[in-house]
Amino acid sequence: MAYIIDSCSSCGKKVSMCVSQTFWKGRVDTHASYFCNECGNLTEIDWINEKPEDRIIEAIIEQDGTWSLEIRSKDKDRVLIMKTLKNELNLGMDKIKDILKNFDNLKSYGTRAEMEKMAYAFSKAGITAYIERIK
Repeated sequence: MAYIIDSCSSCGKKVSMCVSQTFWKGRVDTHASYFCNECGNLTEIDWINEKPEDRIIEAIIEQDGTWSLEIRSKDKDRVLIMKTLKNELNLGMDKIKDILKNFDNLKSYGTRAEMEKMAYAFSKAGITAYIERIK
């Protein structure tokens, strides 16, 4: 679990917010919570299948490391890979072109949960994907 410093939504005092991310039922969910010792405010925030602020992702990566996803059979499966990115991951063609262009030997990087989601989508399409912690 990672922590970031934030401000209490009730009194504005600094709080230590706990943040985490999970891959569950084919989606990535991000969670945050804090308790303010000053005013007693307890806050829970969930991003269900939505991307949270960059600072939250950065804290999760700092705590859990950077993960990579690799697809080794890219040439014969290129159309299937594009279809999976579009249909399963709900990405537009601009984003798909970006991913395919920036894949280093068809590798992508992110949080563990993000890479697990991509690996799951590819496995459903019959494409073998490998994930590993790289940092």
